[in-house]
Amino acid sequence: MTKARAALLAVVIAALAPMTVGAAIPRPAPVTPKNRAQLAVGKTPTFKLRSTGQGTVWVQVSKSAKRSRDGVIGSDAVIVQAHKKGKYYVVKPRFFAYPGFWANQKKKWYWQAYRIACGEEPKASDCKVEGPVRSFRLR
Repeated sequence: MTKARAALLAVVIAALAPMTVGAAIPRPAPVTPKNRAQLAVGKTPTFKLRSTGQGTVWVQVSKSAKRSRDGVIGSDAVIVQAHKKGKYYVVKPRFFAYPGFWANQKKKWYWQAYRIACGEEPKASDCKVEGPVRSFRLR
């Protein structure tokens, strides 16, 4: 291999390295409720997910799937910390029996899990390592 080819190969590898690092970030993976699940109104669902890596794990529920600049949906319904139980992180939000409570409303909701771990995302100020957004409907 000539010196020019070796130099070109080094430049290509250096250019691709940031993309590879970003792709290797372990993101939370939702388990339940399944995407587009139909659940009973009047009780809060149990959220179960897999997550590796450092940091605390949180679940947010929102009436909108729209993400903010840091990649996380709104927390207009609930935000709760999930805790490790066996190989999963699990959380069942507290239920409140009043008509305006989110779990008492027959509608579509979105949920997302994320870890708080600074330094893992490509943008240094973004400390949330977010998983995919899933939906469920309360009937």
